[in-house]
Amino acid sequence: MFQRAILRQLFERLETTPGQEKVIIAAVEEARTAGRKAFETLRDSREEVARSISGETFDEAAMGSAFAKQDEAIGEARRAMMNALTKVHEALDARQRAALADILARGPRAWGRFGGPYRT
Repeated sequence: MFQRAILRQLFERLETTPGQEKVIIAAVEEARTAGRKAFETLRDSREEVARSISGETFDEAAMGSAFAKQDEAIGEARRAMMNALTKVHEALDARQRAALADILARGPRAWGRFGGPYRT
């Protein structure tokens, strides 16, 4: 629900077409799915980290395995984010890209300024 409200505000701010909105929604979902998967992999690696510490000697192999899984998950998330951003970039015109870049550059505070009477 929150994500839809944010996207709706973004679409209004960028004055997107329904076709652009479909592309952006699909790109956001692609990136979120990859991000969730990476987070789960990072969370699940706790067992391997714990195993590396629990023995008489530090288990470098278990730690190396955990790092390898983490690196792969982060790499997949990066690729998905790059793909998603490429799709969004291609869907927007120059004015919309500039507006989106400004929103992203200003960070989370920019999101709170959407739609209200005090928008700057």
